[in-house]
Amino acid sequence: MTDSGVFEVAGQPAHNRSERVKQLAELGFTWADLEEEPYWIDQIVTMNEDVYNELEAAASMLWRIVDKTVRYIHGNHHI
Repeated sequence: MTDSGVFEVAGQPAHNRSERVKQLAELGFTWADLEEEPYWIDQIVTMNEDVYNELEAAASMLWRIVDKTVRYIHGNHHI
């Protein structure tokens, strides 16, 4: 892994991706390619822990706003 800031890509794609896609299909994982486009990649992308925690907190705050909005609208039948 190399330090590139927020995200880090680990690993290199295998040269025999098509063979791996066939093997995955035999195991029931049939969506490695979607609409003839590669969807599954054999790499992993990690995220800086501080950024992850910040995004998790922001998502939690957004969820509270959505929840309060839905409860308000649901309780007001004239809307």
